[in-house]
Amino acid sequence: MSLLLSDNPFSESRLNAGSDFRPDWDVIDLNRLIADDLVKQIRAVKGHVKPDPSQMIRVLLAPPGYGKTHLFGRIGHELDGEVLFSFVPAFEDVTRPLQQIRSHVVENLFRERSGRPSLLHQALARLCQPSLVEYVAAFPPSLAAQYQSLLSGLQADPMAVLGLVQTVKALIPFQRLASSIARRLPQIPFPVINALALGWSPLADVARRWLRGDFLPMEELTQLGLPTDAGPPSALDVLKGIAPLLGYQTPMVICCDQIEMTFKQPEGPRQVSAELLEIIHQVPNQVLILSCLETEWPKFKELSVQAFKQRVAKPLIVSELSETQAVELVARRMQCWNGREPHPGSTWPFEEASIRMYVRDCSQNPRSLIQRCGELFAGWLEGHRKESLYVTRPKDVADPAKLFLQMWNAELESIARDPAVTWSDYQEERLYRGVHELLTLARDAGRDMAGVRVRNVAENALRQRGQVKRRAVAVDLAEGKQTDRVVVPVTTLNNGPNFRYYFEDIELALQGQTAGCLLVHRQVEFQMGSKTRENFDSLLGKKLRVFALDQNLATLHRLECLLRFLDRASGQELQLDSVTLSYKDCQDYLLKTSILDNVDLLKSLSAWCKPETTKEAASSPSAIVVPAVGSAVALAPSPHDNLCESGTKDKSWAIEKLNVLAAKLKLWGMPVSPVGVEIGPGFARLKIEPTGSRTTFNKVRDKTTDLKIQLGLKNAPLIDSQPGCISVDVELPHRRTVALAEVLAYAPVDLANRPALPVGVDVAGQPYWLDLSDTSDCHLLVAGQTGSGKSEFLRALVAALAMRLAPEQLQFVIIDPKRVTFNLGTLESPYLHAPVAYEAEAALPLFEWCMEETRNRYEMLAQQRKTNVGQLEDQTLLPRVVVVVDEFAELLVQKETKTALNGLLKQIGALARAAGIHLVLATQRPDKDVVTPLLKANLPGRIAFHVANEANSKLILGDPNAAYLLGKGDLLWQHGGGLLRLQSPLVAQSELEKALRAH
Repeated sequence: MSLLLSDNPFSESRLNAGSDFRPDWDVIDLNRLIADDLVKQIRAVKGHVKPDPSQMIRVLLAPPGYGKTHLFGRIGHELDGEVLFSFVPAFEDVTRPLQQIRSHVVENLFRERSGRPSLLHQALARLCQPSLVEYVAAFPPSLAAQYQSLLSGLQADPMAVLGLVQTVKALIPFQRLASSIARRLPQIPFPVINALALGWSPLADVARRWLRGDFLPMEELTQLGLPTDAGPPSALDVLKGIAPLLGYQTPMVICCDQIEMTFKQPEGPRQVSAELLEIIHQVPNQVLILSCLETEWPKFKELSVQAFKQRVAKPLIVSELSETQAVELVARRMQCWNGREPHPGSTWPFEEASIRMYVRDCSQNPRSLIQRCGELFAGWLEGHRKESLYVTRPKDVADPAKLFLQMWNAELESIARDPAVTWSDYQEERLYRGVHELLTLARDAGRDMAGVRVRNVAENALRQRGQVKRRAVAVDLAEGKQTDRVVVPVTTLNNGPNFRYYFEDIELALQGQTAGCLLVHRQVEFQMGSKTRENFDSLLGKKLRVFALDQNLATLHRLECLLRFLDRASGQELQLDSVTLSYKDCQDYLLKTSILDNVDLLKSLSAWCKPETTKEAASSPSAIVVPAVGSAVALAPSPHDNLCESGTKDKSWAIEKLNVLAAKLKLWGMPVSPVGVEIGPGFARLKIEPTGSRTTFNKVRDKTTDLKIQLGLKNAPLIDSQPGCISVDVELPHRRTVALAEVLAYAPVDLANRPALPVGVDVAGQPYWLDLSDTSDCHLLVAGQTGSGKSEFLRALVAALAMRLAPEQLQFVIIDPKRVTFNLGTLESPYLHAPVAYEAEAALPLFEWCMEETRNRYEMLAQQRKTNVGQLEDQTLLPRVVVVVDEFAELLVQKETKTALNGLLKQIGALARAAGIHLVLATQRPDKDVVTPLLKANLPGRIAFHVANEANSKLILGDPNAAYLLGKGDLLWQHGGGLLRLQSPLVAQSELEKALRAH
């Protein structure tokens, strides 16, 4: 007898969505006080028409498997009909958490509940009821009697409106209705309220997809009354629009699960906490509830933005399972089993005493108990057993690989039946993560999977530009000694203009030695213009193939199953025979059981494997053959040479150094596998992967001096760890400069009118931008000795901001004790609040003015009921002020001014961000007497150029590597939780002076 999922009431041990909650399985007494407290708070926000400045974020803490997600489901069930409840699982893309929250909120707004109309339909009916009642009541007497019952029904129940609306098929009445509702709710942007109002029209599905963040085809955009190249609305505009539409009477409850998963990316906690604050600050009538592993919460809170820490209430600690509650849990599950027979024991066939013993002696974890019962019950069903089951662990343990396979098959069957997992609605972020995880596993397998062997997986394989994020990986496929690179973009774009730009980037990535492109998409049909179609068709079947989810549902289900397993393992919530599997354990079982060996997505990659001999191998049989590395032009946002294109000579030189590096490490007893090279403006990054336990990062780094000699380098290499490999950065024989004007030409669209500047270009040719309005970089501490490029960076910073913002939006306060960096002579500039100060006596009044201006601005913001200048509609009302000080240590030499200046710097750093005043302090002497702990604490942004020694580097970055930078603009930026190595752009003195003049 084969085991069916429906036969086992213990097959589900956690909630994947709020709708998975089963009230008949719920042990009410377990965490009753926590649930009651949260319900009380949610009901208290009802009717709030403005964000509450005293509102706090609630957090549930517990070890894995204790029922945090279950509590979310209980709250959603108890408040069903009273609130707009949205369960948000672990964030797929921590750089865009608002996008995922918006998607789930919109889906729940449109979703029907237990046969009742959706909350959106109910809200629209209430809005329209008075007008329809007035309209029908005004009928002439000859019609009044005929429609009296209709009038009575409308007066008695607003939902009677829905009966009328459902009979209307034409669009014009709904479009007119949308305009009418927009006039009643002017605070909502018209495109958003228009789409919401069309949510009960024949265009409901189109409106829903646009509101949740999808890019629509031209035809559907036209139907919604939007420009043919319009992107989706901002997430905050949608969230802010829902509250007034619901009349502020239906609180929006947002439950974000597994917040600890944000540690996957260094900037995760800071980015997520900052965007959650945006919801608290801007969206009325809402409650935010988070869940986190108890052991990980202190780390998340420490890495979050400061303001977030102040808005988090005392965490709620989820309780352990008691013996009595465990018995009830098992009894409730068994009562729902469709094969249950009359029996005196409520937990039959499980012995009640063994359940109590399990909780007392083994685990108080509800999920552990459920999974243990599931394992026993599965065997009981397969064997047609009638004897009792004892939950305490038996002496003989089943094969764990077999149990893992059973868990996988059960989950896969559940996914196949889940109506929420459909190709048409599958989100791009999750699809990309699934593809990336699959390819990474194939690489780690070290063997053929589905006929291909993946040697390397690199992210950011498409040029990034505009507001549409290009998600793509480059995969190196090995066939004998031949390596072919295939680009795998993942997108849901199906819009003419947007897809045209996207396809141009695919064409760019296919230049050079790239063997092909496997485009992963929801569907096989695309909307595109005639020229794009011609180019698309010319590549299709040759260098381009399409892998469509609507044609490959089995792959979609396996990708979703893979992500669920890995997510649970990351959150320490994946248990195998009562043993908690780590992320690495889960990966090992996935490979050991060969579950993914026949996934069709991998099979589609095999078309480009061609057994040929590489030129390097032919010319030098003894050389180490490295994967073909595509030109960085595929990654960069600009086609200009000095930004991204690496010459053949540089590339050959780097591959030669990589071969020598691998050979020398092997000779020293540290075997490695060459992964590839990347060529930047100033250095080449050689990437190696340890192939034995004797090769560790620390051992390789200890060979820094020896490698400088063996590789014939002028400067010591900078050795660092990267995801999946060790990187060795070596200076190029001929360094190239990065011109500021070229980087500015490709400024990100979402940074328009914001105080943002390019910090530099990475080794792949990708520029990185810093936004002073971001809490993580609102004030900067810049260090670097003479010749490092620090002064050039400060000039580029001033020039970039002046080139992007008008004098009405931006003012500079510049202090230059060295009289070199900003020796502007008699230049008169509308950007300068005051002439450049060269002495401490002249600088002190400027800092005093900044402090006084901060106080004045806070008073004005209070009058405007705003919390920071970024919320002002008129950005010229309070222009940004950027205070740039080159060598601020010189200002502290005189004792009579040192104390006053130190106090002012600390005050401005602590208070001025929200007032739009930003500090940029630079020094060539980053010692403890200059950079005090209190000053560091108030300057969150850190940029280090080459410094004199490791101690100076550690003082600025907490890392020694700035001592090994190359100078002349080579820098490390502390971005999120990690360090980015970049080449700073260069600006000429004439360009700086031109930028500081009026536009």
